[in-house]
Amino acid sequence: MEANTANHLLGDRAESAFMTEVMSRGYRAARPYSAHSPYDVIVDSGVGRLWRVQVKTVGPLHLANKRMHHYRVTLLQGNGKRTLSRKENDFLAVLVMHCAIWYLIPLNAIRARSAITLLPDIPGSKYDRFREAWHLLGRARLPALPKRAWQKTIITTHKIPQQAAVERSDRKRWLQRSGSPRK
Repeated sequence: MEANTANHLLGDRAESAFMTEVMSRGYRAARPYSAHSPYDVIVDSGVGRLWRVQVKTVGPLHLANKRMHHYRVTLLQGNGKRTLSRKENDFLAVLVMHCAIWYLIPLNAIRARSAITLLPDIPGSKYDRFREAWHLLGRARLPALPKRAWQKTIITTHKIPQQAAVERSDRKRWLQRSGSPRK
């Protein structure tokens, strides 16, 4: 599987996980119809305000020591050709994959141009105040759903190629059983 395809699958899974989390908290969420939209998800806070959210996922950049992880979040869009714009996005939602932590950062709080670094193991770090900061979306209109185990989605990159291999083998078996020509 190509790296670009794996990245798109990972992004789709993160967007779905974000929408699940947002809706479980009582907000409404939608994805833009166009894949070329500058934001990934629209969140309705229920008070006449729609938030445009860009969703990103990150894995550990490096291990500073055995207990601290650093996560670098790229702020570039469109194959690295342009940065996130405050005119087109209201929030950056980042899923730290290995510990299932969400950061909900308003774009006006970001001064960097190409990347930011998240340090979830260091209390009081620069973006720590935006960790699980769902209150920034405003008060939810709908009642929040009770937490269930399936609502905490942990996304790991090593599962994507395995999942694709299973899908390919399933398709191959289906084609063999149906007698359809292989494409």
